Amino acid sequence: MVHDCETVNPVGRLGKTELDIQWSTHTRKRRSDLDIATLMQSCPQFADMARSLCGYLKGWNDVHRAAVGALIYDKHATGEVLFSGSYLRRMSQEAFRDWLTKQATPLLG
Repeated sequence: MVHDCETVNPVGRLGKTELDIQWSTHTRKRRSDLDIATLMQSCPQFADMARSLCGYLKGWNDVHRAAVGALIYDKHATGEVLFSGSYLRRMSQEAFRDWLTKQATPLLG
């Protein structure tokens, strides 16, 4: 996915730069014995919720996003989570902190 953003070049001038951001950290394509259609047929409640949250699911990344949204919605509906946005932000921060720790450990070791 390519994003445009303004950056400061080494001379200090603002300029437009295209960033090619890959959100996945996987270096090779994962394979699964289960396809998305089978998952949706076997879990109709999840399928309905996923379609309402994300629309048509094109790949496993979409399924993961829909699953996160469905889990947070479920926790919010049962009263376990009062503020779904704050809960998602905290989960993301903790996941990033764990990832950063795993990346830094071999460098420090």
